[in-house]
Amino acid sequence: MTLAYPKDCRLTCCPLTSAKTGQVSPNLMKNLYRKALLCVMGLCAAVAMARSQVATIERITVSGNDNSIVVAIDANLPVTPQAQLLRAPDRIVVDLPGAIPAKHLRDIQRGGALRSVRVGLFSVNPPVTRVVLDLKITQKYEISSIGNKVVVRVNLEQVPSQSNDAEPKQ
Repeated sequence: MTLAYPKDCRLTCCPLTSAKTGQVSPNLMKNLYRKALLCVMGLCAAVAMARSQVATIERITVSGNDNSIVVAIDANLPVTPQAQLLRAPDRIVVDLPGAIPAKHLRDIQRGGALRSVRVGLFSVNPPVTRVVLDLKITQKYEISSIGNKVVVRVNLEQVPSQSNDAEPKQ
């Protein structure tokens, strides 16, 4: 059995066809191609912008007691810290890739086991913020990242005091 279609079936079935020739117009195809290309480019730009968001380090606080010092680094977006312990002078260096320091951030001067906390833009492209914890002596530390906060916990070891006063022997 053969189905018979009316002559103008192409017009009602496919609105992209020309009424005269029954074929798709080249101009219409160009316009569709351009619109599709613009949509794809827009999506690519949106993805690139989302990936290239730069975090801002907004605040650094220092707290602690006799056993440990806690340095909290707050950002407006999640950051992934990279830390290392360096010597001569003793310090903990925390790099925060994809982040810039807020303009109002200043170095923190302290005494004791943690002499100071310095912050600055280590690299512009790609952006990397560096936070340096200057130590009196080498200390063990732990670093963690929770949401938009990076926490560096410096565990203070009791270093025996060296006294030059010797007790007289009897």
